[in-house]
Amino acid sequence: MGGTTTALVRDDQAVTVFTRRRARTGAGVAAALGAVTAMHLGAIAPWTATTILGGTWLLSAAVYGAMRWRYAAHHRRALRPARSTHRILQLAALHDLGVASIFWPLAGVCLLAPHSIHLVIDLAIFSMYAPMSLVPDFGSYMTLTAALLIPAYGTLVARSRRFARRLVRHPDRAAREPAGLQALFAATLAALIPGVLLLGIPSVLVAITGALFIPLSFGLAKRAFFAEQTILRALENDAGELSAEATYGSLKLVAVDHRRSIGSRLMALRMLVAHHDRDRVGEVLGALLACPDDEMVPSALETCAAIRYRPAVNTLVRLAKRRDTKVAREAVALLIASHGAAAEAELRALLGATTRDAQKAVLNGLGLFGTRASLEAIHARLERSDNPLPRPAAMAAIAQITARLPAAAPGQLSLTDSPAGELALAADGALGRPDGGA
Repeated sequence: MGGTTTALVRDDQAVTVFTRRRARTGAGVAAALGAVTAMHLGAIAPWTATTILGGTWLLSAAVYGAMRWRYAAHHRRALRPARSTHRILQLAALHDLGVASIFWPLAGVCLLAPHSIHLVIDLAIFSMYAPMSLVPDFGSYMTLTAALLIPAYGTLVARSRRFARRLVRHPDRAAREPAGLQALFAATLAALIPGVLLLGIPSVLVAITGALFIPLSFGLAKRAFFAEQTILRALENDAGELSAEATYGSLKLVAVDHRRSIGSRLMALRMLVAHHDRDRVGEVLGALLACPDDEMVPSALETCAAIRYRPAVNTLVRLAKRRDTKVAREAVALLIASHGAAAEAELRALLGATTRDAQKAVLNGLGLFGTRASLEAIHARLERSDNPLPRPAAMAAIAQITARLPAAAPGQLSLTDSPAGELALAADGALGRPDGGA
């Protein structure tokens, strides 16, 4: 009886998360569309635009309530299946809504709140002096400021998107970041683009108005996300108690499905690591790493390092050649950690085929286990003008390799005592200098 009650509670919690996320997304879309419409009509039809501006808040609230009722009635039965496959797919559906349910409400508020605040201030202060001209003047003001502050609005929308994705991908890091203050600062700086020509007035306007709602909005969004995340983690733990054989196929399907959101795919990978053996997890990781442009690649690399899984050398080399600095650097680090000296030849080849940060990681690896061939390769790259190596890291690698190698025999390359770290041939057991001196 206790287990049945717990299952029913979990099902009700799943319905709550689903309906909240759906409703927040719908309300956010309504708010964003209403705000853009009001800005567009401000100078053309000021009375209509002002009515839309105020009515959008009521419309968003109505959309939220209607969607909560609609989805709760429809899904309360659907979220109680007996099959393990359905349970995993339902969890994935809940996570699929994560980014949208944070982004759209934030974007809607960031587009709708500024002019709404200004309208309330205008009504409170100026309505008694010129009530008939207030709305037409405000309509023109709304269109003018919307045009001038396009960079600021665009920055706030982009920051909302970045914040939503960061919450889903790295919740622990996002929890410690003052995302609201960062968004406010970025929007204020963006307002300087027209502000330079207008004595900085747009930036002051954005800073004062934004301080009234941006940090609060981001804080409320973060709070809602973590409250729902607690419920979802409990649901994941319940699903993890199901048969491993029954859940593996569904988890793999969700993890490698490019059409799924990053939230559901991370959930599947997290459950695979927690409840399945390393060989099965490695099979999924290999499939993810085989697609270099997959947005799951950074998480797959982190998981490989965490569970000490060794991807194929060719796979890691291909990822290390990407222009994405973070992916390239992590791929090189994993190549060094998992394959060590056996990957020396591949690391030498990467000296001129990866980003600068990844080159530093390559040089660190060669410094640990590089041979005389690596010494020659580093020196050759230092002499080239195209895509040169970061010199401090190259010199450190040369020093490490030279200290580890035996004394140079006649006819072999060795490090000179010059500060430039040049190489020269050793003759008759003595160290040769580039100028030909003994």
